[in-house]
Amino acid sequence: MWPGVLKLLVLLTFLLHPSRCTQGKVNYREKEKEVLDNILGGYDARIRPSGENATDGPAIVRVNLFVRSIATISDIKMMGPRLSASTYLFEVSQK
Repeated sequence: MWPGVLKLLVLLTFLLHPSRCTQGKVNYREKEKEVLDNILGGYDARIRPSGENATDGPAIVRVNLFVRSIATISDIKMMGPRLSASTYLFEVSQK
């Protein structure tokens, strides 16, 4: 019985040694910053991005839009701004 207890004590002493228990805390913000710095290392925000296929035209941006919900639909509210804008443009063109 004593040899088994002795082996257990040696194992616990090895596993619970202070050098194994004191590990520094990981700063996850710093790790994230390092990863982003590695990815964006050669990026210069002052240079305009090249267009599709490295042309000098405008950068093409594609956006997917997912509609979560639609509130009540009112024909009157939809026509209001359109009528006021066209009325304003008509009045401006008459002057």
